[in-house]
Amino acid sequence: MKKRVITRRQFIRLSSMTAVGGILAACGAQEAPAAEPAAAPAVAEATPTLPPTSSSQYTESPVSAELVDAGELPPVEERLPKNPLVWADYDVLAMEKEQGRYGGTVRIGNAGGINGLATFGLARYTADDTRTFVADMAESWEVADDATSFTFHLREGHKWSDGAPLTAHDLQWYYDEVIRSDYLDAPMGWAGMETTADKIVAVDDFSVRFEFAKPNPLFLELSRGVAGGEAGQWSQAAPHYLQQFHPDYNRMDSYADPKEQFQKEVQDRLPFLITLQDPERPVLWGWRPLEYAEGQLARLERNHYFHCVDRWGQQMPYIEVMENLLLGSRDKDVILLKLVAGETHWERRLGSVTDVPFLNEQAGETLDFIYTIKPEGAQQGIYFSAHADDPNMNALLNQADFRRALSIAIDRETINQTAYFGLGKVGHGFSLPGVFDPEIDGKWVELDLDRASQMLDDLGLTQKDDEGFRTYPNGEKMTFILGSAPGWHPGAQESAEIAAEGWNEIGLRTVVTVAGPGDMIAEWNEGRSHAYVRSSIGGDVMFDLKHSTGLRWGAPSYRWWQTQSLPADQAQGVEPPDDLKYFLELGDKIMTVQSEEERERLLDERRRFMADSCWFIGIVQTVPHVLVANQKLRGVWGRSEEMQWKLGAGDEEFWPRSWFWAEG
Repeated sequence: MKKRVITRRQFIRLSSMTAVGGILAACGAQEAPAAEPAAAPAVAEATPTLPPTSSSQYTESPVSAELVDAGELPPVEERLPKNPLVWADYDVLAMEKEQGRYGGTVRIGNAGGINGLATFGLARYTADDTRTFVADMAESWEVADDATSFTFHLREGHKWSDGAPLTAHDLQWYYDEVIRSDYLDAPMGWAGMETTADKIVAVDDFSVRFEFAKPNPLFLELSRGVAGGEAGQWSQAAPHYLQQFHPDYNRMDSYADPKEQFQKEVQDRLPFLITLQDPERPVLWGWRPLEYAEGQLARLERNHYFHCVDRWGQQMPYIEVMENLLLGSRDKDVILLKLVAGETHWERRLGSVTDVPFLNEQAGETLDFIYTIKPEGAQQGIYFSAHADDPNMNALLNQADFRRALSIAIDRETINQTAYFGLGKVGHGFSLPGVFDPEIDGKWVELDLDRASQMLDDLGLTQKDDEGFRTYPNGEKMTFILGSAPGWHPGAQESAEIAAEGWNEIGLRTVVTVAGPGDMIAEWNEGRSHAYVRSSIGGDVMFDLKHSTGLRWGAPSYRWWQTQSLPADQAQGVEPPDDLKYFLELGDKIMTVQSEEERERLLDERRRFMADSCWFIGIVQTVPHVLVANQKLRGVWGRSEEMQWKLGAGDEEFWPRSWFWAEG
């Protein structure tokens, strides 16, 4: 069978990716002309009107129809909201225009994760615009003039997957009785909210207002459209389900302490993977939990009450069953081999451009390769600690020239070549995706070992031990600890190893520790490592705000900043140095200022600080990313020549509600 050529449609508009032609040409790549995306509708525009398709306005899957005939489900008109979401033109722009077909199972490897199946929000990004939101589970919304509240209007008749009504009271109950429960020592988090001060109020059955103690104009961006699933949990926290475990509604004799009952029976049920273990649990996703085997499999089946229909009046989703294999595994080789063997049908995270030749050789006739640019500027960055447990190292880390010297001792071009086929560009990636600003992205990134060594000399690090490594001025041995989580997005291992080589070369003894992402961040937060390599740095506004600091992962400096408004006995963390205080202050201003012009000015100021201070540094920016899909899986985002992906984790990955299997 003739091998299918690999397209690179998504590269065309990115001038910095022109070098990819020679590499991918060897794999059969062909260019196609890029088209300008259609204009997205205004925020909160009303859902498009659905034209009747027959005497019955809506149709449903054969599986649903059989259950209706058997009396086990009400008719589709009674299962849908009165005004369901219509999957509109600005959504289907991203995929094939053919009508979806019902049936079949889609299997996903773990790194491609089932989490995208659960990320549905009150609002969502459009397919071609990461700065515009449109309605999803909400029908519309209003924002207060001072941005201190957002009021969402739910779809009347929207139901949980067990048929129970969804109301505004459900969200308020979850926030008041779980997130801010009296059984907690401190409120839990909710993306985009300060749960110690902000409120959720049910105005009526179908209107819910999010009230903020200070202006919060970026609430939709920070909350991913008030998402549920992996991003927010509320869409799997139906009160009529959780109340059976809550001590205020069902006091269990097996627990002497109601706080213990709350933790074990309510709080511990909230993590995403735990949710999948309970087939009785109602959800709002396109599929509901059906079967779970720890470390092996999660199987979900169609949610017959899903709130979305397509342009032909067919209730979505089309796929009957979703399966996630290899739960908990990040073994890239195994995951990619399952793709080659046809055991799985989609991969979004672990695959990289360096895998394309192998995948094309082994299964080019069955797989499609969809090239994208992600919203983060650099796939890998290094974050330096402001609170190392070694006071000597901590003093060095708090000197900008020490961090700058380490930045220019990294051979980024070798990382680019080995990890990314040379398709990226050396740079921090602090600017918007696809943009290289030499005064920002190019500052302190060019390899210069001699200058880096001289900068360390100028800091007084001139003494060396019998192995030729620098010591502290007092003669004590000095070792720099760099944390790493191999496999945490492409380039992680190469970035850690090559950075360490450069630092060893300028006389800084460097040890790379290897751990899972959670353990690695814990080491850094506790001061046991002095820097760590982490995916996602800079780029689009929300990635810039949420990821580039390296401080929003429980770091002591960030905890100190966030708890300064609390009583003294509730303050946490470690006071940051003055320049990080300035950085955090800029971040707060960006999130509260309502003027777009002023926000852009502050973002520019913040990025320039990042580039000069080198508290956080990027490695290689504008790196193409490859998504791999079975050719027969249709309705897949990104095949359209009109699209360029800029959505990231948590943005209902690639709209799986629209997937369907081709005939034959």
